[in-house]
Amino acid sequence: MNWSADSIAAKGGDYFQLMDLPLYERVGGSKAMEIAVKVFYDKVLADDLVGKFFEDVDMEGQRIRQKNFLSMAFGGPYQFSGQECAGPTAR
Repeated sequence: MNWSADSIAAKGGDYFQLMDLPLYERVGGSKAMEIAVKVFYDKVLADDLVGKFFEDVDMEGQRIRQKNFLSMAFGGPYQFSGQECAGPTAR
């Protein structure tokens, strides 16, 4: 009996080949990071309890930083110099 278990076409691809790709690429790369950040901040900003904390935040910059963070976390390319986190010096 042939169950087509060895047919890559029947399975829709070869799972083990995916293991050679970085997680960043497996989840969809840059476009997936953009979508995830958009959906996340759309929900955060629409929330009455949490959204008010972002009233004075440069959301375009925040979205870029969040996309870079996710890209780094998923093993993809990112731009981070450390200056993004520099704030007022605590005394």
